[in-house]
Amino acid sequence: MERTIPYGLFVLVEPRGAPFGNVLIAPEYVLLQRAAHSTIRDVSYLVVWSAARIASVARELVELGPQGGDPSGVVDHTSRDLRSILHAIAPVATPLFLGGGDCGRTLRALVRRHLDAKLRAATHPATQPASGRRVS
Repeated sequence: MERTIPYGLFVLVEPRGAPFGNVLIAPEYVLLQRAAHSTIRDVSYLVVWSAARIASVARELVELGPQGGDPSGVVDHTSRDLRSILHAIAPVATPLFLGGGDCGRTLRALVRRHLDAKLRAATHPATQPASGRRVS
């Protein structure tokens, strides 16, 4: 049986409508990218990861997924732990759920690389056409 970890992609929108940054949350991982071409920062230290918190975050991510997510994308009070994590990053921003999935990696270093790649793919515009040549 392969162990998978659910993850969710979020954007934090400031009161004036500008994006504050993109966030990827998975149990024991919180990754932040402020702009499309900036580095991805691991801000997992903002959370005290107890067994109960890990289980709660995993459950909330599954509930937000394609089957049970709110079509508006707004992360509300029903996702208490996710909302508190996103609020710790940007207290006045509105968190919006963009999508999610499962990471099937088992080693911690591979999980981090996989999640980094998912966040980078979600925040970078496509810069290469199908022919493989770079767009100027």
